[in-house]
Amino acid sequence: MSYNEIYKSKYTTIDVKEEYHKRFNSYSSMKTNFIISPMNKKIGFKIKGTEYNLFLNNLPKLTYLVSECHKESTKLSVLLEHLSKKQIDDYLHYLLIEEMQSTNEYEGVKSTRKELGEAIQAIKKNDESHRFYGLSKLYSEIANGESKLIQTPADIRLIYDDLVSPEVDSDNQLDEFSLFRTDSVQVGGTSGAVHFGEDPDKIEQQLATMLNFINMPDEEFPNILKIIISHYMFEYIHPFFDGNGRVGRVGRFILSNYLAKELDIVSSLLMSRAVKTNRPKYEKAFLTISEEDNFGEGTFFVIALLELLLDIQKEIVFELKQNNQLRYQAKVNYQKELLDVPFAFEVFQKYFDHLLYYPGEVLSRRDIIDSVDEDISPYMMRKIEAVLLEKGLIEQIGEKPVTYRAVSSITNLFN
Repeated sequence: MSYNEIYKSKYTTIDVKEEYHKRFNSYSSMKTNFIISPMNKKIGFKIKGTEYNLFLNNLPKLTYLVSECHKESTKLSVLLEHLSKKQIDDYLHYLLIEEMQSTNEYEGVKSTRKELGEAIQAIKKNDESHRFYGLSKLYSEIANGESKLIQTPADIRLIYDDLVSPEVDSDNQLDEFSLFRTDSVQVGGTSGAVHFGEDPDKIEQQLATMLNFINMPDEEFPNILKIIISHYMFEYIHPFFDGNGRVGRVGRFILSNYLAKELDIVSSLLMSRAVKTNRPKYEKAFLTISEEDNFGEGTFFVIALLELLLDIQKEIVFELKQNNQLRYQAKVNYQKELLDVPFAFEVFQKYFDHLLYYPGEVLSRRDIIDSVDEDISPYMMRKIEAVLLEKGLIEQIGEKPVTYRAVSSITNLFN
């Protein structure tokens, strides 16, 4: 017999409460000691007085998914070893912008990739006035291998302040004397409330329970499973006023922060893209745990998020392999041809990588000079541009300022 969500048992001859006790008390049960109250979907309210200990069952499928995510993580790390330090930095910069853009798009916050690139530059200049300074600062720490141990509820408030506080309207600002919201909050669906956040007087304690759970070593609870189910805990608590989208941004940052510790930096910068790509699956995973007849089982939530992560990891592994092969072909085809002009191949590589990451977008002369390791004078840069234009490797797009891009058809020459 297949292992399904507990609430589906009511459509069979199985008694749902008996099935719950069987699962909760089994040898494979992993209990979090995080207490939740379920939702009654029919009336759209949390069922007061009914509480369940959030738990998982360590199914073979969970073991398989954890193993596969670690395998793909290793593949990603190995593929990065084929790149130069500069190319790795450029790739992580690309992933960083894509992740921030995805988390903004998911919650309906308007931004452009150009804005986010400028926000990353603002960090280097310590310019805190940029709209996305806080978002870029925190995600840049992950990209730089500086993910942090989040130890107290106050740390979560600091993350919130950096990520979203500047964008919150005056009606939704937190009391300056309180770390978290002091009133109730609900998350709406198409037919009414689908979730009520934790009672205000329980928020700090529940966050402390979550952080203790995710940070404490536990031989019986694999780290990656703790990280994923803690994402549900944070969304369940919903410690801030300003809607599901922005609370979700804080939650996904915490998720990325801990995945960087457990897996690798690339995998950690993929979750927002993964959930944006398959939003219905992500949101259904939350609702499933909250079912009244689900009794707090989180197994299927973790399965769903691990599947999302694994799918995007495989996609990026394929993308990296393909791009590495294209880079190799570009080197074989053009490195010798460009040897006569100093730094010409290095500049071409920059245009080529930009084509791989941002098809159709242009680079200015200043963009190139600032981004290559070599010290290239404007005179030498113009000479290089002339050679690349003559060989049909780049095309001029703009006049003031002068901008170029790699010819989009160039990758077809390698087939």
